[in-house]
Amino acid sequence: HRDALPRLNVTGSLRIDHLHDASRVIADSGTTGFRLADGKLTLTNTSAALAEGKFRSDNAIADFSGSTPHFAVAAALDHASVGLLLRSNQAVAANVSGILDGDLQLSLDGSDSSALAKSASGTAHFELLNGSVGDANDTIHFRRMAGELGIAGERLDLANASARQTAGAPWQATGTSRLKRTMDLTCHR
Repeated sequence: HRDALPRLNVTGSLRIDHLHDASRVIADSGTTGFRLADGKLTLTNTSAALAEGKFRSDNAIADFSGSTPHFAVAAALDHASVGLLLRSNQAVAANVSGILDGDLQLSLDGSDSSALAKSASGTAHFELLNGSVGDANDTIHFRRMAGELGIAGERLDLANASARQTAGAPWQATGTSRLKRTMDLTCHR
C-alpha cells in the first residue's frame, strides 16, 4: 500500500543467479544494493551478465514520496549480442546483428503508462560493432555504427548517427521514432 512506503526503512543487497521469463534466461549473476526509505527505493551498484555482455547501473531511483511517482536511471550495456537481446522478437532479431555498447540516462514521472511515456526524457548513446542491418533483399554490413538518441515528448530522435561499412563511404542517419512504434528514418552517404 502506498501509504505504508514512507514508514519503511530497509537496506540490503540482492543477488540473482538467473532471471528469466517463461521462455528464456534474461540475465545471469545479477547483484544490486538497495535502500528503501522515506518513500524512495534506490538501487546502487547494479550489474548482471546480459546477452553475453554486461549490464551495469550505478544509480536507479523510484520515488513515491511526492504526489506523482518519479523514476530515474543511469545505466550502461557493454559488449552485448544484439541477436540475443532481440531474440524474443525473432522477426527483428533475424535482421540485426552485432555487438552493442551503450549508455542511457532516463527520467520518467507518472503513475500510468501514458503519463510515463509523455514525461520520458533523457539521452542514449550507442555503438554497434561488426554487424548488419537489413533483410534478405537489402542488407548493410558495417564495422561500426554509432549515434545518440534524444528522448522527449513520446519521441526518440536519432542524431549524429553514422555507419562505417566494410567497404565504401560511411552512411549518415537521422530520424524520429514515436513510442507508439512509428518511425521516420533518413539514411544517406
